[in-house]
Amino acid sequence: MKSFLVKIAFRVNQNTSKIAVFEEELRLVLATGLTEAISRAKSLGKKVAQEYGNNWAFLGLIEVKEAPQPENGALLESHTREQVDVNSIQSYIRYKDLYYQLIHQIN
Repeated sequence: MKSFLVKIAFRVNQNTSKIAVFEEELRLVLATGLTEAISRAKSLGKKVAQEYGNNWAFLGLIEVKEAPQPENGALLESHTREQVDVNSIQSYIRYKDLYYQLIHQIN
């Protein structure tokens, strides 16, 4: 098994604010290779969004890179961003997610 750092993106829907809120989380995923790491990262993103509740939506995978071998699923970095231009950040996330999907032929 190898360890990979993956950055996954979420949108946090807030009824009280006109500013869009996005969160990027850097997590650790254990996998036999890059293709499996991408698949596991996307599954993890969907699972995390469900755990956070209805106000959270998994947007996609932004980054994947091999890392040293710590604990599986460990949250290594997280930050929340408030964004006025919702379309540009969502387009960026979809682009990055599609990039990994196309390169490694993963759903």
